[in-house]
Amino acid sequence: MSAKSVDSSTPNVEPLESRRTLSVLWSQHHLMVLGYIRSVVIDFHMADDVLQETAAAVAEKFDDYDSSRPFLPWVLGVARNKILVALRKNSRDRCVFDEDLVSQLADTYSQLDIDNNEAQEALSECVSTLQRRARKLLELRYVRDLSANAIAQATGTTAGAAGVALHRIRKALKDCVQFKLGEAMHPGGDA
Repeated sequence: MSAKSVDSSTPNVEPLESRRTLSVLWSQHHLMVLGYIRSVVIDFHMADDVLQETAAAVAEKFDDYDSSRPFLPWVLGVARNKILVALRKNSRDRCVFDEDLVSQLADTYSQLDIDNNEAQEALSECVSTLQRRARKLLELRYVRDLSANAIAQATGTTAGAAGVALHRIRKALKDCVQFKLGEAMHPGGDA
């Protein structure tokens, strides 16, 4: 039996393995990509659209990705291109970033990935210290991806109250993470 007939009778494993690899890489980096997009695209809905367009483009172009190189800079490059397209379409908006700044932000986010594991550990520790209600609000917003209105409806509050609560939670988490990262850099030292 020739190799050709074996290949045609057996399922092609490469595309399945490629999809698995993409799934793992995307799940590891999508929050960093989202953070980058939201740091440039002010409109929340537009940022989500750009993230979806980025994910689709990454899936479409994944065969072109050089696996010997880091994934994050490559995916941020794809995101940068999608951001620039979105910003050009909406150039009449008053807050539009120039292309150099968008590129600099992508470079910065690539460098941030180095410290990402420590930050994720710190964030996880900080989230675990939150009260149950605060963790529930975070889950509704970031796991279930609900809007402020939907969160308000689910929790029996107003959208404004939900937004303020989320803002306070994010600030508390930011302060906690910064403290923990500072503590990691200077263990046992005077703070």
